[in-house]
This record gives sequence, structure tokens and C-alpha cells, in this order.
Amino acid sequence: MVKIKVAINGFCRVGRSVFKIAQSRSDIEIAAIRTHLSAEQCAYLLKHDSIYGHYAKAIGTGDASLYVGDRIIPIISDKRTTKLPWDDLGIDVLIDAGCQTDAAELRRHRTAGARRVASLSQCADFATIVMGVNDGLVNVSTDIVCSGDAAISSVALVIATLDQAVGVEAATITAAGNYHFAGSLLKTERLGDSDLVAMAADYGQRLQTVLPNVASAVSGLAVSSRQYGNVGLSTISLLLREPVAAKKINEILTRAAREPLYNGILAVTDKELVAEDFRGNSYSSTVDAGLTAVVGERLAQVSTWYDSEWASANRLVELAAETGRYARNVQ
Repeated sequence: MVKIKVAINGFCRVGRSVFKIAQSRSDIEIAAIRTHLSAEQCAYLLKHDSIYGHYAKAIGTGDASLYVGDRIIPIISDKRTTKLPWDDLGIDVLIDAGCQTDAAELRRHRTAGARRVASLSQCADFATIVMGVNDGLVNVSTDIVCSGDAAISSVALVIATLDQAVGVEAATITAAGNYHFAGSLLKTERLGDSDLVAMAADYGQRLQTVLPNVASAVSGLAVSSRQYGNVGLSTISLLLREPVAAKKINEILTRAAREPLYNGILAVTDKELVAEDFRGNSYSSTVDAGLTAVVGERLAQVSTWYDSEWASANRLVELAAETGRYARNVQ
């Protein structure tokens, strides 16, 4: 098997999750990590995780490199993006695991020799790809793509499924999690340990390349709190084109979750679960069937859980693998 060579830019929590997921795949080789952290700091943070527990693989360091199992992975700290050794290392995909929204900075990785770039953060210059919804847009000419945050993936899967089945005229979203939106810097600066911060979120714009037929009729609200931890809950209110019962909505979503397209991405549960039950869950969207409701005939409400870090990291790695296959012409 021809492995896809990736470099990881940023070794924050998501970057370390990306590392663990990519390291477990047989089709990906991690060739380098770019971070301001030393190899010793990387090793410590990779091994000891306060949320997901200790990393089982043996880890060591030496010569500005990270030793993981039988792999030696160089740690690169050069701040000059265009001078990074992506060409020399034969990098198929640069995985940007930070919060980089500067299109010019993402393009600099291409200048440095990376054949493709897969970024966690959304950038207006590049398509946002939600696996299972619009990943068909990835092709041989796609050089830079964004996976978007976990809230976007969680709602896009539900809206896309219901739009195909019964039609969606409009939707509002309330996403509750520990992430912060830049909509109000003053509010986010005030966020204390016990605070809830609510901000308008332009989901319509963020879903434009994901759900172009529906996005203009979508809006919403983001609720942030440090108490939420990694797990988030998105509640979607949908005005459907056809009358439908709550039971039918759950059946539609359950049937979709069984399709190969949504394997490992969309799930439905009828169990009495709480946020902690979804920590470390790799699904982008787990619909809580017990919370599905319909008012009148066409106004529906669907709630879905996700681990904002682990699910995002999984989709980012999958997106990198998809773009990397085109970079390597391995189909």
C-alpha cells in the first residue's frame, strides 16, 4: 500500500488527537510535526491527556524528534512557513490543526511544497467539506480544503438527510459547547468558569458550500461555557416541506445512519445518555431520538451530540486521506 505522507501543523489538543488517529491508520504516514513546542513537551502532552487518558504507545525523544513506537518523527519549529521542508519530505497533505483562517498563510504551505492542505478552521476562500455530505466535491484539482468545526458537521448531517427525505424550508440552530465564537470579543473575554455566553452565529454563511440549497434559510445561536467540556449538543429547529411525525423523523435518520455513506459519522440513539457518555465518541452527529419533537405538522426539533475535539480530529484526518489519495493518484 502506498501511504499518504502528512505533516501536522500545530500540536494543540486537536493536533495531538489528529496525531493519534492518523498514527492508527495503515494508509497514512506522519512525516513531521510543526510546533513551537519542544520534542520533550510534545512527548509529555501526547502521553498524558487529562480528557482521553494516557496514550498507550511507547514514546521517546531525541535530536529534535519524537519517537513513537518504531517511528521517528522530526519536530520543526521554523516560523517561516514558506521555508518549511514539505517538498524535501514529500508531504502529500499538510494538516493544519490550529485555528488558521488566513488564506494566504494556508497557501504558503503549498508554496513550501505540500501537495494539498486540509485545515480544521473554515476559510472563506476555500470549500468547507463535511464528510458524508459534500465530500464528493474533493477531486484532483482540490488543493486546499477546510473541515469546519464540530457544530457545523453535527447539524449539516441532520439537515442534509432530512432535506433529501422530506425537504427543509428553513432551520435555526442552537449549538451549546465549550468553543468560542468571534462574534463578540467582549463577551468571550468575560467568560468565567460559571458563565454562559450566547452569541449570534451565522450558520447560513458557514454552511454555504456544504448545503447550498438550504444555507440561505439557516441561522442560529452559539452558547459557550467552560463547564461543557469537550462534548457539545446542537438543537436544530426545522421547517419541513412535508408534514411528518417525530417517529418518522427518527426512522429517516436511523435508516440514513445505516448507509455506508454515513458509516462512523452519523448515529441515532434511543438510550438515556448524558454528555459524559459521548466523550471520546468519533461520530460527528449522534441524534438523541428521545428529544425529537414535532409541533403542528411541519415544525420539527432534532438534537444531536458530538465530541467537539475527537470527532473534529477524525473528520480532519479522513479529509486529509481523501485529498491525499488524489495527490498520490491512489484511488
